[in-house]
Amino acid sequence: MQHFGPRIHITLALGFVFTIGALELHHSLALHRMSDHLESPEKLLTAADSLAWGNRWVEARTLYSKAEDLFAAQGQVSKALYAQVSQIPADESGSARANILKLTEDLKNPGAEDSETKLRILTIRGMLEINYDANQARTTWAGVETLALRLGHVQLASRAEGEQGIAAFILGDTDTAKKQVVRAWGLSKVERDPGATVRYASVFGAGLVQIHRFTEALGPLNEAIRIATMTPGLGYPNIAVYAKIDALTGLHQYAPALKLADSSLERLKGTLFDGHRSAVYVSRGDIEREQGNLQAAAADYSEAVSISRRIENFRGVTNAGGLLAETYLKENELSAALNSIDEAIQSNTRIPDELYLAPRNLQIKAEITDKMGHTQESDVLYRKSITLVDNMIQHASTANVQRQLLAEMSDVYSGYFASLAAQKRYDEALQTLEKVRGRIETDALEHHQREPIHAATAAEKDLTKLNLSLIETVDPQARNRILGAIYSTELRISPSALTQQTIAHPVRLVDLQRTLSPNTLLIEYVLANPNSYAFAITRDSVTPYRLPSKFTIETDANLYRKEIHAKKQNVDLARHLFSELLGPVKQYATKSDLIIIPDGALHLLSFAALEDGSSYVLKTHTVARLRHQRPSSISSTSVSRLNFQWHCHTSESRRGPSIQTIGIPSSVRFQGHNEASSFRFPTAKWKWKPLPRISRTQARFS
Repeated sequence: MQHFGPRIHITLALGFVFTIGALELHHSLALHRMSDHLESPEKLLTAADSLAWGNRWVEARTLYSKAEDLFAAQGQVSKALYAQVSQIPADESGSARANILKLTEDLKNPGAEDSETKLRILTIRGMLEINYDANQARTTWAGVETLALRLGHVQLASRAEGEQGIAAFILGDTDTAKKQVVRAWGLSKVERDPGATVRYASVFGAGLVQIHRFTEALGPLNEAIRIATMTPGLGYPNIAVYAKIDALTGLHQYAPALKLADSSLERLKGTLFDGHRSAVYVSRGDIEREQGNLQAAAADYSEAVSISRRIENFRGVTNAGGLLAETYLKENELSAALNSIDEAIQSNTRIPDELYLAPRNLQIKAEITDKMGHTQESDVLYRKSITLVDNMIQHASTANVQRQLLAEMSDVYSGYFASLAAQKRYDEALQTLEKVRGRIETDALEHHQREPIHAATAAEKDLTKLNLSLIETVDPQARNRILGAIYSTELRISPSALTQQTIAHPVRLVDLQRTLSPNTLLIEYVLANPNSYAFAITRDSVTPYRLPSKFTIETDANLYRKEIHAKKQNVDLARHLFSELLGPVKQYATKSDLIIIPDGALHLLSFAALEDGSSYVLKTHTVARLRHQRPSSISSTSVSRLNFQWHCHTSESRRGPSIQTIGIPSSVRFQGHNEASSFRFPTAKWKWKPLPRISRTQARFS
């Protein structure tokens, strides 16, 4: 079965789910003509508010509509406006942007001078903004919290804090998100607010799903579903159900995941919850694609795009369109793939504050054009993508965003690496890795403090405009001017001599090869989906090798690491990992000294403990692993001057050559593998010879 790597989406599949929360999906059947028994608009409003508080907005809509007419007839402008805006959450078929603009205008209405009405307008606007503009939603919900506390609505204030946490999560500020959501979740129990308990247990579980902690996520998700089912008056727990679908998919429990998705779509029939339907179609498409049913997956993604396009959910079009293009690419339907990715990229430009999908989508388009035989166009697209990744990582608003960009967008630079390697442009392939990984490495070295999320400065706004221009331009001269402007603007935002040196002067392949001894094999790993790569470099050769997917390798590596930590011997797994990581590399058999530059979970893997079928690697090879850490005390100047040439002279017995590192800072070190006490490492003598100035990234070779 083909495994597809996780899509880079910070709650994208759940985007519309977060908008309204657990909206009521019982339709209006449960009303039993309630409005016929209510005599005054005040009673209608009270009954509607009670339903809405339980997230049953569809049922409340009829009551709000009737109350609006009665209040308007009585000349009660504020209450009529309150009832009018309260009907918006029940209808997702309209444009979120248009509704947000209308609500903003409503705040200027004389009727909004009433504090309760103003609070309701802000609340509804915040609900819509979560999907459309998470940064603005965060501000709006902060206003809701302040006003609710002033009016004595403590439970709403608690919910508002939780909504700020959801917005923070979408923006990538996961530390703040966890704090606010968990606090709102706890307060909901103290305040006996089961609707809020369901929402924030659901959101917390959904967050765990986003970071692939699927088993752990099932706890809060099942709690949310249980409370919603057992508590009269609460609506259907959408977030929990949809996140559970994704959790089950992540655990490869496809049958129950499909059953849950199908039942959700059945429940949504005949409702106005188009955003929810789109989210479920994406989830079901993911299940189908995981199982290799590409035609079924394409049909579901296409339906999600169609729905999102109709309701102007640009994030939905961007996400589902990228998934659809990838699926068409796998089916070799290149024209359809190109049309889908073009629409996805164009939609992303409509939400400039959320450009984190643009690099990945540009990379998908590069793969498509490359497969069409348009190598030059593909190269341009890869470079655009790398440029965007580069400045997004450098100017990420939080450290968490930076880490997520590096982890989730690995396919962007690995895709370009694979393309260059296939064209035998090995020097450029190495420099591609150097530039992207070096940016993160030097940024960590400088150890500067990041500013909290803030309103965009003039320079940051200029950078966003330049990024959009780069995405849209097809003229080579214009592209070069934009790249120069991006470089200058980056320096205005945060000038960094070390970072710019790394980006401008990456290591050259010939220089790297000169530092290697005749017996040395350096292997740099690039983990990606659907294929990973090993870049094997010796003094006189360069060879790229295609390996299994990132998912496969990291799953096996993590399992083996756990076995070693538990002091178990799993020879079969040791041999299997060897066949995945070292077996394909032909130079391994002729070289005795290995330098391993790992990627992802391979940083934690003991390569020396792999088994080639007859013995462990440590019995036949010396193993050095170039490992990066993030020190807080080492100076960037001393590291930037560090370079070394290593020569290994093993002990006479050669019982099992290994390494002993001396005289190298812990932050930049070749480390022996001592993860398992059951493995013994004989001594080896190492000599380190300084060479002329070279940056730490060059010393790292990645």
